[in-house]
Amino acid sequence: SYMVSKLANWDLCDSPTCCLCGSRQESRDHVFLQCSVADQLWAAILPRLGQQNLTLHNWDSLIAWMLTDTPGLSAMLKKLLVQAVVTTDSTMVLLHPHPSCSVRSTRL
Repeated sequence: SYMVSKLANWDLCDSPTCCLCGSRQESRDHVFLQCSVADQLWAAILPRLGQQNLTLHNWDSLIAWMLTDTPGLSAMLKKLLVQAVVTTDSTMVLLHPHPSCSVRSTRL
């Protein structure tokens, strides 16, 4: 899985469970799009951009949305938004892991 493999490389985590929600096996699609934490982020952001009917199912659909022209929505804003969500999810894993995830405490 994406995040677990990154954390394992840094010797910070040894669990295959999502470090945000603790309910599913982690994958890039899960962490950034399907996890309840990521879902809350997208649910708060997309309606404010007039994209309330948009459903991002996987990484490919996220990248396709980010690179497709959307009337009234800047391409740069979409890229910055995706970067912000990815950074927020990644930071939350390190700072506030779900109790079921065995992220080892350490100073980064």
